Amino acid sequence: MQKLDFMASLRGGWNIFNRSPWTLFGGALLAGVLSLTIVLAPLMTAGFVGMILKQARGGNAEMSDLFAFLSVQEWLRFFLGTLLALAVYLPVFLLNFANAGLGSVAGILAGAILLVYFPRMVDRNEDGLSALREGFSLFKKEYLATTLLSLFFAAVSMIVFQFIPVAVILTAPITQSIAVAAYLQTCDDEVEVIEAGDA
Repeated sequence: MQKLDFMASLRGGWNIFNRSPWTLFGGALLAGVLSLTIVLAPLMTAGFVGMILKQARGGNAEMSDLFAFLSVQEWLRFFLGTLLALAVYLPVFLLNFANAGLGSVAGILAGAILLVYFPRMVDRNEDGLSALREGFSLFKKEYLATTLLSLFFAAVSMIVFQFIPVAVILTAPITQSIAVAAYLQTCDDEVEVIEAGDA
């Protein structure tokens, strides 16, 4: 596993996003609208992450990529994966009632552990438990970089929410591109994907 670098993740994420920003904005908007049905939300999350992974590897992301996982088997895998991710955040939610400060810290740490959760599920066909285990292993090895990235995502979302609450969904193309860049950094055979945009 390669070392995770905070600044390299930001640069790599920007490079991925910048290859086709309007496609990713459109994908985030469509995924957000369809996710209001709740039942489609796990598949839309997976499809959107798949779009970004495709773009990261030099492909042309398309809106149709959002629907790449439309099957009962994949729906069940991502539905259970989403429930597991929500279960990780449940103690954070409860802690917020007791102490908002501690709840915020716990939320940042939960985000750090889940940093590469969906990219792993999408790219490696992993179930939620395997992806969570790998995410926790990455957090233990790279606690500073993963925590800084989680803090960055929280800050971006909070700042946007203060001004235009409904626009929070439009931060997804950038934050998820950065998460994908972080994930690819940890893949020994794909470091060049991240570095290519800097050339």
